Amino acid sequence: MNKYIVKLEAEQRGGLEQLISSGQAPARKLMHARILLKADSGEDGPNWSETRISEALEVSLPTIWRVRLLAERLVKVGEVQQVSNETVRQVLKKTNSSHG
Repeated sequence: MNKYIVKLEAEQRGGLEQLISSGQAPARKLMHARILLKADSGEDGPNWSETRISEALEVSLPTIWRVRLLAERLVKVGEVQQVSNETVRQVLKKTNSSHG
């Protein structure tokens, strides 16, 4: 069972799919987009488990949990109404840059 739920609207899914198909973003950003798309438990999402995402995308489980957790927390604290990959990227960038 997935502890952190990601539900994307059709517009968000389309934006992430377009980002991936363009291939013009940094690899890390593209990977986060792929994770969000596979984790999506919305109406059109595949709702893959963390294990399945980890195996298919060759990423660690902590990476998947971090992306899911961050997406859920941003919505819960009211910072955003919905989460897009860009929102997750910006918050991760702020967090990573504040460590040193």
